Amino acid sequence: MINKQDLLDKGYKEFTCHGIENKTCDNVLYGKTFFSNDIKLYFIHFKIWYFSKYYSVSNIQDCVSSETYFYIPITFKADEFYTVHFKPLIEHNITVQEVEKLFQSAYEKLGCVPDIHNNN
Repeated sequence: MINKQDLLDKGYKEFTCHGIENKTCDNVLYGKTFFSNDIKLYFIHFKIWYFSKYYSVSNIQDCVSSETYFYIPITFKADEFYTVHFKPLIEHNITVQEVEKLFQSAYEKLGCVPDIHNNN
């Protein structure tokens, strides 16, 4: 399973999850922004869910999720974009590098444009 050190080693920053009152697990958010020539393309967030702190049952395991938002231009109206929330399932044996390649491939194949909200 992807862990904290894997993410820190790949340049992800740790953020505190505010506003989440969840007494069934602790979660930690890690984020990294991807650029091309100083233009922000997209970000990737990983969240590690620590269930084992609250449960001693053997079938409840800690887990990892990842997500991003891509911007896809709509061709029939100028300056209009679809926002796509992309959140693939993360298998226990996948690496950070493999997840990054998945996001990069999806960004390119979907014809996405740079992050329109964070490039001013």
